[in-house]
Formats: sequence, C-alpha cells, structure tokens
Amino acid sequence: MKIFTLISVAITGAAARGYLACNGGTAGDGGCSANGQDTLCCIYSIETTKGFPGLREIGSPSRGPGGNEKCTSAGEEGWVYCAVKKYKADAPFDLVLAVIAGRRNQYVVFSLSTP
Repeated sequence: MKIFTLISVAITGAAARGYLACNGGTAGDGGCSANGQDTLCCIYSIETTKGFPGLREIGSPSRGPGGNEKCTSAGEEGWVYCAVKKYKADAPFDLVLAVIAGRRNQYVVFSLSTP
C-alpha cells in the first residue's frame, strides 16, 4: 500500500513522457534537427530488438528525406520520430509503471519528473 501511495503522489505532480525502442539514428527531412532533436527509426514497443536496441524518449513523428514516415533498421520496419534524449532509469518506479500501463501485450514506459 505504501508503494501504491508513493506512485500515486509521484504521478499527480509529474509530467509523463513516452518511450519507444529505437535505433541509433536515421536520415530525416531536417525537422528534428531544426528543433535540436535526434532523428530515429523506432517501433511501437519497449522490447528492444537487433534493429532497435535502445529505449528513447520520443517527441513528434517525423519523415525521412523522401517524405516517408516508415524506415528500416537491420531489416526491421519502423517509423521516423524525433527523439528528445536517451532513456535513463533514474526512478525506481519506471518499470512498475510499465507493468501497470501494460494492456494486451502493449506497454508504454513513463518517466516521471516534476514540472
């Protein structure tokens, strides 16, 4: 019960951000770079794969140089996104929130920080 209360308090005063499994970088149309963000190819999962080895905090969807929304990494298909920063598990309840948010084998990891 104490853990639930701690998580509830943290969620109440925090901003949630989404994370996806992404590659190390991909070619973009310049939109992400113009905003000081990385352009990455990502999949809608927090489970990393060979083509998408790391979790990244994602921003808005973007496009590749040819205007495509889709991209490939190590033969796997994904979508072009702007990424905010590298994922760091600096809060012990990040993984707990991933389990709580899970539904039908689709999970979203939330990082919490005070505004």
